[in-house]
Amino acid sequence: MTALISALLACVVFSGPSERAEHDMVSVTEGKKDGDGFHIHEVKSPYQVGTTRIRVLLPEKSETEKNFPVVYVLPVEAGAESRYGDGLTEVKKLDLHNKLGAVFVAPTFSHLPWYADHPTRTDIRQETYILKVVVPFIDKTYPVRAKASGRLLLGFSKSGWGSYSLLLRHPEVFGKAAAWDAPLMMDKPGKYGSGDIFGTQENFECYRITTLLADKAEQFRKDKRLILLGYGNFRNDHQKAHELMDKLKVAHVYRDDPARKHDWHSGWVSEAVGLLLVEDISWVKVGEDGKGFVLDRSGRPFTPRGFNYDHDSRGRLIEDYWDNEWPVVEAHFAQMKKLRANVVRIHLQLGKFMAGPEQVNQKSLDRLSKLLGLAEREGLYLDLTGLGCYHKKDVPVWYDKLGESDRWDVQARFWAAVAGRCKDSPVVFCYDLMNEPVVPGGKRADGDWLGPAFGGKHFVQFVTLDQKDRARVDIAKKWIKHLLTAIRKVDQRHLVTVGLVDWSLDRKGLTSGFVPEKVAADLDFLSIHLYPESGKLDEALETLKGFSVGKPVVIEETFPLKCSPKELDVFMDRAIPHTNGWISFYWGTPPEELRRSKEIKDAILLDWLERFEKRAGALTK
Repeated sequence: MTALISALLACVVFSGPSERAEHDMVSVTEGKKDGDGFHIHEVKSPYQVGTTRIRVLLPEKSETEKNFPVVYVLPVEAGAESRYGDGLTEVKKLDLHNKLGAVFVAPTFSHLPWYADHPTRTDIRQETYILKVVVPFIDKTYPVRAKASGRLLLGFSKSGWGSYSLLLRHPEVFGKAAAWDAPLMMDKPGKYGSGDIFGTQENFECYRITTLLADKAEQFRKDKRLILLGYGNFRNDHQKAHELMDKLKVAHVYRDDPARKHDWHSGWVSEAVGLLLVEDISWVKVGEDGKGFVLDRSGRPFTPRGFNYDHDSRGRLIEDYWDNEWPVVEAHFAQMKKLRANVVRIHLQLGKFMAGPEQVNQKSLDRLSKLLGLAEREGLYLDLTGLGCYHKKDVPVWYDKLGESDRWDVQARFWAAVAGRCKDSPVVFCYDLMNEPVVPGGKRADGDWLGPAFGGKHFVQFVTLDQKDRARVDIAKKWIKHLLTAIRKVDQRHLVTVGLVDWSLDRKGLTSGFVPEKVAADLDFLSIHLYPESGKLDEALETLKGFSVGKPVVIEETFPLKCSPKELDVFMDRAIPHTNGWISFYWGTPPEELRRSKEIKDAILLDWLERFEKRAGALTK
């Protein structure tokens, strides 16, 4: 017991009798703005040798707004050395302080920073310097959120280690930590100049990341406060740290990105900062009354409002450009967020995800994982609609040759793979099994699985080619059950729906076979694709009412295709009592560009996007 107490005491940051005297020895100058726009403070303290500095980068709105989060950009070198670049310079170059609305702070240290206190040298107390000088000064001097949730830690290599040790040792002081390419599995001091800072193995154990994770696991199982990104030199350390956190059930964000150069300017900072600043996304579930959606953690109502991101302005599907033009996808997501969307509907083509009847395309799954990360950073949920065959040229020949049973099995494998990749991500709002499936009446020609093209794309698909002697709705229910079973084997949590055409009601005329009241049992909510016609808003409203069968209803597609933007706006007002959310369209052209256009179609789109933003804004408030 005595040995245990001694070990614990060795890891405590002490406040001895001389604390007041030491506090009186701290001096920080007023900030002077340098040529880079950084506010520079010079610091003298008993915790560091000589003069150190605190550099501060403020957002442009800092004079009129308060309560900014603060990101501590932790250096990897002593003093003003910059062999590995400059983190604060990278933040400014990317304009993250303005784009994300945060204060960024970069302290310096007299010795190589490992964010630890030396066991005997009082002038190498890096942890104490952060806790007793830097953080209190920033809290007092700048318009920052002076609480744990507002204090965030960013670092790589040594400072990645430091970000983790500071958070794990002081979870009441800091909110999140992001580490990129850090030697997190180091088990003794000595490497990379660490010996001179930690001093002894006993002192090192107080800061050892693997030990801290094990000791503090219980405190870090609920919220994702630890972020682990990419690699340059330390991929093995990251993979093992990820495995350890999984074993300990420590909630964390993990991205095994492509190899990058081991410095501040190799392209990882933007993603890391975005993940630090995004609010934790709660899982969406159906409320206990079965009438709408709620956020799992808070129980607050959730109203989906967003866009179908089904193609860009050139008609390309996301899989056509997400490999080589990822910044375009990022820009479009940012634009949709700016328009106050909270959901983006993504359409995934089967041919891009299935390389063969039993072979999944891992590259596409990896890109999907990256999309999950982007959505999380932007605070956008995803409606993942699968099994797309929109471009006939992308539909595998082998797929169209399959019979009904084999085709359904391939579709089930598609969903098992997608759900397996997404099962732990709360950013997924739902899985939509297929866009506008139809059960034909009678028999279709062999291989004729797609409905007529519209605008060069096939939106309607048939789930069988031969009705035989079966009821159409029984085929629809069996198909849903088959795919749902595949999903639930790997993912029991995410919501499941099907995007239904508005002619799915059981009435005279054209019908899809997916009768809402008869297929709803195995679905978490119903999705309708509804385009009101000019002068026929009452008819559209009656159709919508037909989907109200005791489960939430989302208008998953709507647009002023057959009516004016004003009429659609009026319809949306009248639809409020009968729907729990709505998703329109965005094709990558922002409002400011539409305003410069002289084309009528762009004027109509601009009118609708402005109405969408206004409506979404009212819901946000």
